[in-house]
Amino acid sequence: MEYYKQLVPNAEVTLPGSICKTCDPTTISPANTWTPANLASLVEKLGGAIVVTHSQSGIMGHHMARILKEHGNLGMLKGLITLEGSCSLQNSGLTAADFDNIPYMALKGDYTNTSEQCQGTVDAINARRTGGQGKAKAEYLKLDEMGILGVTHMMMLDKQNLKIADVMLNWVNKNIH
Repeated sequence: MEYYKQLVPNAEVTLPGSICKTCDPTTISPANTWTPANLASLVEKLGGAIVVTHSQSGIMGHHMARILKEHGNLGMLKGLITLEGSCSLQNSGLTAADFDNIPYMALKGDYTNTSEQCQGTVDAINARRTGGQGKAKAEYLKLDEMGILGVTHMMMLDKQNLKIADVMLNWVNKNIH
C-alpha cells in the first residue's frame, strides 16, 4: 500500500504543450507547460515562496522560474530546492544569472551517482557569485556525504525523512533571508 501513495494520475498529458523560444528544446511538454504555469501563479498570489520539487517535477520548478521571469516576478522566488530532479537551466530557458539573487539547492540520496548536470548548474551559479555578479549561494548536497544512508528515491516516505527535512530546513535558515 505504501507504493500507491506515490502514484498520482497525470491528466496533463491530454492538454496541449507550449513553445518556449529560450528553451532547448523549444517544444515544451504539457506537464512542463501547465504545472509550472500554475506554480508561478501560486507564487505570485502568495507574494513569494520557496519552492521544493522532487524527481520529475525538478524541471517543472525551473520552468516555473522561467515563467516568473517572463512575468517580471522572478524576485518572488525566494529559493529553489530540487530533490533528485533535473537541474537543467538550458532546457528551461534559464541561465545562471537568473539565480543571482535566488538561493538554489540540489539534493541527492545515497544510492545515485553525482549528477553532472546538477553539479554544473551549481558551479555556474556559484561562479557568478565568486565573480561578484551574484549574491545567492548554490549547493549540491549529497546525503551519503553527510552520513545519512539507506535513503530511497522517495525520501519523504523513508524512516529518515525527519533528518532529511532538517537538512533542508537548516539550508533554508542559512541561505534564505
